[in-house]
Amino acid sequence: MLKGQGGFSLIEVLIVIGISLVLFGAITFNLFRVQSKSTIRANSDTIASDLRSQQTKAMTGATEGRSSPDSYGVYFLQDRYVLFHGTSYDPNDSSNFVINLPSNTQITNTTFPNNTAIFSALSGEVLGAPQSGYSVTIKTVNVNDQTTITVNRLGVIIAKQ
Repeated sequence: MLKGQGGFSLIEVLIVIGISLVLFGAITFNLFRVQSKSTIRANSDTIASDLRSQQTKAMTGATEGRSSPDSYGVYFLQDRYVLFHGTSYDPNDSSNFVINLPSNTQITNTTFPNNTAIFSALSGEVLGAPQSGYSVTIKTVNVNDQTTITVNRLGVIIAKQ
């Protein structure tokens, strides 16, 4: 090398590129996990909010155009859930409101009888629930993140990340 000429050798450049790739990979992996946790949290918050909404309708005696107050509930399927009125889920009721889960999210377990959470008219309590209540588990597909939402007999809704 001539005096006064500076530069990097091929090995030095390859080492810097290798370190950069390792750091980039680690950052990308961590950002993917953060996004996954944020997705499952947002989905569980939405489901918990919909449960609270159905409970509020039952407690306030919402009629939604019917002649008398009614019970309200949520029917859970693997890839969606349905908001409905009445003391049982009727798949043919045109007033049912279906919420589809994102393709990377699914309901993996529910302890509600017949996968149905029903809130009693005017009290908001969960029909037929034991003191400990029932739960529904939401999971992100391809990642092991899951959240469990528990609804006790009195209708208190708790989401556990």
